Amino acid sequence: MSYDLAVYVGPQPEDAPAALAALDRLRSTGDEPAPPAPAVRAFLDELAAVLPDDHAAWSSAPVADGADGATLDLPLTYGDGLTLAMVTLVDLAHRQGLVCVDLAAEDVYLPMDDGSAYADHLDVVEPPEDPATAVYARFVRDVVSPALRALGLQGSGGTYRLRGTDDHALVGLQRGHDGSAWQVSFTVNLTVVTASAWAAAQERWPEVTLRRPSANAQGPAEGWYERLGMLADPPGDRWWTLRTQDDVAAVAEEVLGLLRDRGVPELRRQLARDPRARPSEP
Repeated sequence: MSYDLAVYVGPQPEDAPAALAALDRLRSTGDEPAPPAPAVRAFLDELAAVLPDDHAAWSSAPVADGADGATLDLPLTYGDGLTLAMVTLVDLAHRQGLVCVDLAAEDVYLPMDDGSAYADHLDVVEPPEDPATAVYARFVRDVVSPALRALGLQGSGGTYRLRGTDDHALVGLQRGHDGSAWQVSFTVNLTVVTASAWAAAQERWPEVTLRRPSANAQGPAEGWYERLGMLADPPGDRWWTLRTQDDVAAVAEEVLGLLRDRGVPELRRQLARDPRARPSEP
C-alpha cells in the first residue's frame, strides 16, 4: 500500500484545490509519458542522492517512471519512515521551485512563510528510537577513531592530530547545521599548520590562545586547509549523511578509504614539503 505525493512545475498555488486543478491540467493525455521537464529532472537527480530507488521509502521503483513532462508521481510506503521521507521530498521540491501535492490527503505543501524548511519542524514528530545523533556518535567513536589511530593519528570526538611531529597536521569531522534526530550530515576537513606559523599567529593576535589550530576552522595562521572531498575523483565539497545504523557501513567505506588513500598521505606530504603536495589555496 502506498501513500502518494506528486510534484509539478508551476507557480505556488493559493490553496489545495488550485494545486490539484493545476496538476490535473498538466498531466499528459498521450499514450506515452513525456520526457521529464528540466526542473523535474533536476529534482530526480537530487532525490537519487538521498532517497535512491532501493530505499525502503518507495513502494515502487524506479522513481523516475512516475515522471510525465512537468509532473512526477511519488509512491511512498507506509511505515515509520513515512514522515521523514515526506519532509525530505517537500523540501527538495521547494528547492527546485516545484509544487508538492499530497494526493492522499488532497492537500498542498506550500513553502513556509518564514523561509524555513519543513525539516526544521520535525521536532513536533516523535523521534526515532535510535536517533541519527546517536548513530553519528557511535560512528565517530567506534569506526573513525580506531581507524585513524591505526593510521598514525591521535585524538577522539572527531578531532585528530598526526603523531610524531611538533607541527599541526589535523583531521576534523565537521557536522552540518541541519543535524537532527532523523539525520546528521558531516564533512571532513584537513589542516596543516607549522608550529612556527602558529606561534607567529599567536604573537600577532594575542586573542589567539588555543594551543593548536582548530581542525575545522581556517586561519588565522598561514597553512594548508582542504576538504577531504577535494582529494576525491572527481573532486568536490563532499558531505556524508547518516540516518540509521544501516548507513554506517557504506559511509565508513568511502570516508575511511579517502582518508587512508588520499587524506593522511597528503598530510604527510604537506609536512615533508614534498613537491607532489597539493598547493595551498590563495
